[in-house]
Formats: sequence, structure tokens, C-alpha cells
Amino acid sequence: YCKLLEQAARDLRNEPRRATGSALALEIGVIGHIPRAYIPSDARRLEAYRRLATAATLDELSKFREDLTGAYGAPPRPAQRLVDLAELRVALAGLGVDSAVIRERDVIFRTRTPKPVADLLSAPAGPAAGVPIRSQPARRPGSAESAGAMGASVRTLAPPEPGQPAEIFFRPPPQGLEPDTLLAVLRRRFVPSVPAAPASQPAPAPSAQPRKDTPAE
Repeated sequence: YCKLLEQAARDLRNEPRRATGSALALEIGVIGHIPRAYIPSDARRLEAYRRLATAATLDELSKFREDLTGAYGAPPRPAQRLVDLAELRVALAGLGVDSAVIRERDVIFRTRTPKPVADLLSAPAGPAAGVPIRSQPARRPGSAESAGAMGASVRTLAPPEPGQPAEIFFRPPPQGLEPDTLLAVLRRRFVPSVPAAPASQPAPAPSAQPRKDTPAE
């Protein structure tokens, strides 16, 4: 809804529409929201959602995170997830990904530029991963399978027809499919400057009370 309003306003001003990550289908079992207790004002909370929905770059989302924390204090976990998801969407959209969806044990990425996506998925996550890389042979013509990190496998299926997107199957180990863990794993691969924190590291404690009810701008 917020994105439609923003696009309508740009159309009225004869301004070009901005490409954002909000159109990307990201279904990895993680949801987030901004609790009313964190931003009591309905208008301010809607404005925060609008900024998230219309952000087109990671710099814009970094500024949003900074403004949010400055206005209301450290975001609680549901709000943190929402910003993390927005960053992942923007990063994936910048790589030409149309969707990233869990299907059984795989996360399937559909993209017309599969090589950079597969390369990032196959890259080691750092010493905190703690699980050896597993390599498997390609299973059939038209596919390429490589070693991933954390014991994951990465398999690329060629497009069924020219001009259609390829599919990349990313299969993490079973513990990597836990929603918050999967979100952290994908952000470490696709969002710049995300540290490879140990999996056992506790999540930041939510802020008990907002400091003030001022706009996050």
C-alpha cells in the first residue's frame, strides 16, 4: 500500500518510478513487524513502513536504521527482523533476483544472472561457520552443482527456454533452515558488511520503552 502511494505521488509529479526490493518475493519463513509499543503513533509507524517499502538502496536502509534507533531506541526483535528482511530484499534485487522461496529443504533463487548469485552462495561464511564445505557432483545435464559453506550445496539449473530465469537451489544443513538462522546466513552472503557471528550468539535484547515519539526521518 505504501509503495503504491509513493508511486502514485511520483506519477503525479512526472518523476520516474524507483526500483525497490519490495517487489521481490522473499519467502524464507521469517516475518517482522513494528510493534505498537515501540512506535505508539499510528502515523509514525505507517511512515516507518513507507520508508522501508520504498527504500531502493542499502544506504537508505542504513539511514533508516540509524534514524529509527535515534528516535525510539534499539528496535525490538520483530522490528529488527523487518529491517534485516528489507536489506536482504534490496541486496538480492540488485543482483537481479526475482524470488527466493523455500521449497522443502531448498531455498530456490530465480534470476537471469545466476553466476554472481551462485558464487556468493558458495563462498565460505567465515570461521564462525564451523562446518566443513561439502561438494557433490552435478546431477544432470543443464545443471551445475558446487560446494557451499556450512555444509550446504549449491546447484544451478539452466533456464528451460532462452530469456527465462535460471533457478539456483541452495540447500543448507538441517539446522540452517531454522528461520532466524537462515536469515542470518543469507544476509552474511548477500548484504555487505554483515559479520559472520557465531550461531550461538544471543539476539539483542529488545528495548523496553521508546525514548520519544518523534518521526524516524
